[in-house]
This record gives sequence, C-alpha cells and structure tokens, in this order.
Amino acid sequence: MNTDNPAPTGIESDSFDPEAAIPINAEARLEVNRAILRQRLYRPEAKPNNRMLGEMGGIAAPFARQWVRQHPYVSLGGAALAGALLVRWKPWRGLTGSLLAGLVMRKVLNLSLTRAATH
Repeated sequence: MNTDNPAPTGIESDSFDPEAAIPINAEARLEVNRAILRQRLYRPEAKPNNRMLGEMGGIAAPFARQWVRQHPYVSLGGAALAGALLVRWKPWRGLTGSLLAGLVMRKVLNLSLTRAATH
C-alpha cells in the first residue's frame, strides 16, 4: 500500500484500493461475505418463479427446505445417490434429439426473457 496517500474509505474516492476495502482479519471478511450472500439470496430475482415450479412445487418447496435444514447429510447422500442412478441408467436416451433440443431451447429462451425483464 502506498504510505504517501491516505487509504480510501470506500468507493467514493477516485482510485479504489481493494486492500483498504477488505477487512484485515478472516472473521470480518467471512462476516462481510456472508452478509453479501444473504443480500443476494433475498433479492426477488434470486427466488424461483412459482410459474416454473408449478402449484405442487410451490406447496412442496417450504417442506423440502425445512427437511433439508433438519437432515443435511441425508439429503446430500440422497442427492448423490439420485445423481449416480441418473448417470447409470441414462433415462434421457429414450428422448429423441429434436425433442431434447426443443426443451433445452425453450428453457434457455424463458430464462433469457426473465433475465432481460429484471434488468
């Protein structure tokens, strides 16, 4: 750091120094990062659309979140097992290429339109 110039207090200075903006100790950095993550999680665009989840997804999502919070290791193991079974059985083989490409393109289009509408 340059000792001739005083350290900037934030973004309002002309030259932004990232070292001055980052807290020195690890605990303070961790707390700042957690606060940033919390803000990003609670933004409206970070929450899933009920249209995408459907009515059953909107009903089941709070119960699923609560269950995962209560049983994190079991849910992690179940997700790993489900992923392994999907890779092993490859259920997407039965889908034709054009159907799969159409579904993927529809999802990409919907996602891009919702992103464009929020920005």
